[in-house]
Amino acid sequence: MICAAFRLVLDLGDHPTPARPALFATWTARYRDLAARAATEGHLRPGTDTRTLTAAVVTTAFGSRVLARNPDAVADLPHRMTQAWQLLLPAVTDPAALEYFYQFALRREPHRTAPPP
Repeated sequence: MICAAFRLVLDLGDHPTPARPALFATWTARYRDLAARAATEGHLRPGTDTRTLTAAVVTTAFGSRVLARNPDAVADLPHRMTQAWQLLLPAVTDPAALEYFYQFALRREPHRTAPPP
């Protein structure tokens, strides 16, 4: 989802109109919905603020893309986001589900099959 969002912004541009909100705003709203769903389904630690989590994920993804600066570096985004999830997941995820979410994140990155040491 992250790579696709950046491809849309880079290839199509982000030119909002009254009929079409900014892609970044739409993306942020979608992540907010996903964080709320994770909380409702019991996947987040009690007390995790979903707005703070959304801001952290969007900022991390956007920052990773800005640091790349080169459209060809978009291919490295899955690896950088896997690293970010390895830091974020233990802080926000129910410990009983941590291994599952590590595996879910790793499936997004080619040639990785094990959680961090």
